[in-house]
Amino acid sequence: VSATNFPYPVAPSSVQPEKLQPSPAFKKQVVHVLFSIIAFLLLYVLLVVAALALAAGCVWLGLFVIFAAPKGFVILIGVGLMALGVLIVWFLLKFLFAVSKDDMSHAIEVTEATQPKLFAFIRQLVAETGTQFPKKIFLTPDVNASVFYNSSFWSMFFPVRKNLNIGLGLVNTINVAEFKAVMAHEFGHFSQRSMKLGSFVYQVNRIIYNMLYDNSGYSKLLEGFANISGIFALFAKLTAFIIGQIQSLLQAMYKFVNKRYMSLSREMEFHADTVAAAVAGGNHLITALRRIEMGDYSYNEVINEYNSWIKDNQKSANLFSDHRYIHQLLANDMNIQQATDGLPMITDDVLNHYNKSRVVFKNQWASHPERADREAHLQQLQWNTPDYTESAWTLFVQPQELQQQMTEKLYRNVEWENAPTVAGTAEFEKTIEETRSKYRLPQSYKGLYDGRVIEPFDLQKAVSELPLQSAITFADICTESNATLQKQINSNQNDIATLQAIANKQIDCNSFDFDGAKYKAKDATAIATQLQQENDSLADQLKHLDKSVFKLAYLQSEDKSTVINSYQKFFDMSKTLADYAAVSNAVHQ
Repeated sequence: VSATNFPYPVAPSSVQPEKLQPSPAFKKQVVHVLFSIIAFLLLYVLLVVAALALAAGCVWLGLFVIFAAPKGFVILIGVGLMALGVLIVWFLLKFLFAVSKDDMSHAIEVTEATQPKLFAFIRQLVAETGTQFPKKIFLTPDVNASVFYNSSFWSMFFPVRKNLNIGLGLVNTINVAEFKAVMAHEFGHFSQRSMKLGSFVYQVNRIIYNMLYDNSGYSKLLEGFANISGIFALFAKLTAFIIGQIQSLLQAMYKFVNKRYMSLSREMEFHADTVAAAVAGGNHLITALRRIEMGDYSYNEVINEYNSWIKDNQKSANLFSDHRYIHQLLANDMNIQQATDGLPMITDDVLNHYNKSRVVFKNQWASHPERADREAHLQQLQWNTPDYTESAWTLFVQPQELQQQMTEKLYRNVEWENAPTVAGTAEFEKTIEETRSKYRLPQSYKGLYDGRVIEPFDLQKAVSELPLQSAITFADICTESNATLQKQINSNQNDIATLQAIANKQIDCNSFDFDGAKYKAKDATAIATQLQQENDSLADQLKHLDKSVFKLAYLQSEDKSTVINSYQKFFDMSKTLADYAAVSNAVHQ
């Protein structure tokens, strides 16, 4: 297959080179991170020196005790003392021999021989961004792209070539210009000299993680030592106590280093966005970010559907054709227009349909800026390029075969009872449509009952309140405005949880914005109470609407007892389901 015939979108024509330079905020965060790394190294050196001094003292004292009175009991004390020092030194140094490798069993490695157009595209892009070609290129099924490398302590000091991961779910939901923008963003990170700081922080985190959590082998060693004798058990407990104190220091240092690195990471994201805009157009990165967000949502919907198939011993033939179907189905449900490339045109309103918060705070632990901030940054650059209609799949040889191969990888860990039946896209679409038809309410409800159940109320009391004739109609009750009440309740509930986390200091921030006004962290509880009162009012409105629907049905029905019995049966079933859920949750806690 020829690698010469592939689409390669042009770069913007008027890029100001000075805007590609790191910003003052970027440089400031670099200094902060350097300071935090130096602080960690000083602490670590002090811990090692102290541990070596303790070990030397323990070994000397142990030998002294043994030679002073070489008897069984005394020998055990001497050995225990020496082991105490050695075990603490080993705890601080064991990370030197640990190597971190990403599990790529879910991925497919591709080569230039199998995917020449993709390799040619990336080769031209790394030249344009001034970076190095990846060591290896892997394909995964998800809606994502990343650069990664296997690392050890020594990779802080020696160069390590990075691998590129391309999610085919990403390829499935963007065009070729957006694909270039996403890849340029990833390579843009490695045009930053501060990426070496990222390597240092990564290794600092690996060191701290190793000493805080990756201790199964060490724990077995300590447990085996303690089981030899009661004397050794006492020294093992003393060792564990000292290690616990070291871990407390490391936890504080982890917070100190990473809070500063997250600030730098956000600046690095802005800079990588600038690099991407300079070679691919900021407009294409903006649309890519939006499409990735919705593409990830539709991808998870497909995976959830597949999980429900496993019990029926059924699997899919092609994840990506199913993904496209669900993606378009969601777009149709939300009346999203198609762009010229045939993909949904995603706007802020579309994304806010799924995630809209009235509480805004600066998340000091976020590695990426908010999408809105990234878009504002890209828009002010004004580096745009023409639209492209080609799918990102045009860069791949035999995409259909690749999609099927990746779909098969998806089921690699599933243990089937029998040989599974394979469902094509037509069968997938039929299953989805049957499910939706089964549970879909008539459009005349305008979504009033979507995502919620009717709260039980006193039916006889509602009947006693009835007038001879209803003053409202069904259309007055089931409006698009009323249908948003449950969404408002859900959104408020999420905000209440956020505010409670701020109040409990689970979210580290000094202030937050609510409905555009700034508040201090201490005000979080009061705002949460205000939101709960608002939710109570909204819930009362929904109850009133539910009663109104019942009353209208009762007045207009010739068989009024059937209306009452149907409602009562529904309420009884709802209670049974709620009781079952309560018991189930209690069992699993």
